[in-house]
Amino acid sequence: AVLSGELPAQITLSAIIWPTTPEKGRQGVLCLGESVQLCIGPDGAELSCGKTRLKVGKKLRTRQWYQVWAQVDTNADTLSVGQTLLGIPDVVDDTGRADGTLPTNTTLSATAPLLVASLSETDAQSHFNGKIEAPAIYAGLVDTDAPNAAPLAAWDFAENMMSLTVPGHGPLGSEGTLVGAPARAMTGST
Repeated sequence: AVLSGELPAQITLSAIIWPTTPEKGRQGVLCLGESVQLCIGPDGAELSCGKTRLKVGKKLRTRQWYQVWAQVDTNADTLSVGQTLLGIPDVVDDTGRADGTLPTNTTLSATAPLLVASLSETDAQSHFNGKIEAPAIYAGLVDTDAPNAAPLAAWDFAENMMSLTVPGHGPLGSEGTLVGAPARAMTGST
C-alpha cells in the first residue's frame, strides 16, 4: 500500500502479532520503506529510523499474542518502541519499552511503500513468521488502546477474504495488495 497523503510530525505505528519464530532475526511488522520500520527480532520489538535502531531487550515468546508499537516525534527528535503481552499475565516479564533520540532534521515520508509483514519486498529472510492483526498508523503519540484513538491508516485482514487485496481505512488508508498469498481466516487474538 501507499499512504494517500502526508504524515504529521508525530506518529504511532501499531499491530497485534503472534510470532512463531521470534529468534529468527529481524522480521518486519509495519514498515514505511526504510524511514520507519517496526520489527521484531531476538531481543523483542525493534524500531529502526534511518540508521537509528531501538530494541525493547525482552524476548518475545512463540505463539503468544502481543501488541507492538512504535512512536516517532520529529518535533522533539524522540522515538519509542514497545511490546505488551495480551491475555493472561505470566511470571515471565516480557512487556517493555525503549526510548531513544532521532537524528536532527529527520522527516517522515508518506511516499515510501508501506509494507506489512516484511522489511523489504526482495528479502524473504525479513518476512514475518506468525499472525498479524490490525496494523495501523495514528497521528500523534497515542495510546492505541484508547477508545477514541482513530487511525490515519489501518487495514483489516478479515475484510475482503476472497481477494488478494485488503481495503485501507482512515484518511490516509489505501488498498493493500497481498503478496505470496498468505493464509487468512486464522484464529485471532480475541
